[in-house]
Amino acid sequence: MSIFRPFCFSAILLSGCASQPATEMSRDEVLSSRLPGTWECSLIEKSPDGNLSIESTDQYLPTGAANSFGSMTISGGELPVELKFAFSVAGTWEIMDEKLIVTSQDMKIKNVSHPEMDSFFNLEEFMPQGLSDASTIRVLTSEVLVLGIDRNSPPIDCSRIDG
Repeated sequence: MSIFRPFCFSAILLSGCASQPATEMSRDEVLSSRLPGTWECSLIEKSPDGNLSIESTDQYLPTGAANSFGSMTISGGELPVELKFAFSVAGTWEIMDEKLIVTSQDMKIKNVSHPEMDSFFNLEEFMPQGLSDASTIRVLTSEVLVLGIDRNSPPIDCSRIDG
């Protein structure tokens, strides 16, 4: 037996003891690493007070920038006609306590179906710049993102499109 064998074994054992333990990522860090990409999202909410439908393409960049564009339809309730809007939003995103928080920096909403109604129903006035929205992340995999605004509202269902 070589004199170096016990020495090598001791060195290996000691190096293993001296190494730093692997740090485990927090749940928010795991979610933050999975989110970046481009997603097609939809929300459909129906109630006696009116119906809301949103279709969007949402992009979350690793830098924390966020972009969204799409269409929104509002109907029923006290509205005499169905209103369709086109929108775009640029802002930032972060994940905190398993919630996706998006803060708008530039938001544009255009009534594409009945612009004559803007004088008494201008949706852009109800959504100021700098608006923050927090949604609970119910599911986030490499292909699926499901967000919830609250327990009683329908989910926002998203599919990754840059896969």
